[in-house]
Amino acid sequence: MDSHKVRALLDPLLDGAPGDLHILTLLTTSSTSTSLRRHLGVLSIEHPEAVDALGLALLDGTPGTAVLRTFTDRTSHTLPNGRDVPLKSVCGWRLDRGGLLPLDRDGVLAASRTDGVTGRLLEPERGVGYADAWPVDLGRFHAPGHR
Repeated sequence: MDSHKVRALLDPLLDGAPGDLHILTLLTTSSTSTSLRRHLGVLSIEHPEAVDALGLALLDGTPGTAVLRTFTDRTSHTLPNGRDVPLKSVCGWRLDRGGLLPLDRDGVLAASRTDGVTGRLLEPERGVGYADAWPVDLGRFHAPGHR
């Protein structure tokens, strides 16, 4: 996916997120993740193929879930070795007919705590706060001439 298309997808997704370090996970028929860092207008993507998979799922109308974990500047807890562990804010969206529909706190809690293989509910992760997602406008992403 070209850089303009990537920005048209990720900018509106990250605009509502606190902080600049994120982990984006896409859950469709398979699972893929990447870290994203947006600092001073520069976007770094660890695994671009994960963003490509999200873009293709949105273009094809593939159902699934996108979960965004953001590392905040708040401390969740301190490890015995004295290292502070940042509080992570987790929110998510349901992929639906080419759009990202925001999940409320309970919806993202269920989506991010369900084992993708077994379907079992996992224990809550320490240091994580679940939050309502925000609307994401993908108008630029879906605009003609930007495919």
